[in-house]
Amino acid sequence: MDDINAIAKTLNQNTKEQGTKLVQVVANVEETNANAVGAHKEIEKASDHQKTGNKWLCSVVTVVIVCAVAIIIFLIIYFVNKAKKNKP
Repeated sequence: MDDINAIAKTLNQNTKEQGTKLVQVVANVEETNANAVGAHKEIEKASDHQKTGNKWLCSVVTVVIVCAVAIIIFLIIYFVNKAKKNKP
């Protein structure tokens, strides 16, 4: 009878230990889930920031190209008119 009582106590102790470990696992899973949700939000924020930066860069490049073309056209017209005036 003492053996059965000892086995029951050991089984009870093992069950309590496993229950504690299970609670720890559940807490770790919940924390991991919260971290994953936060990481996803940060990635979305970074993606939006990158898209905004690319739009700004594209606008600047477009303005530079338009200015360069305008200067080239101005110089062509200037030198063509100067060449016409210098013809004998």
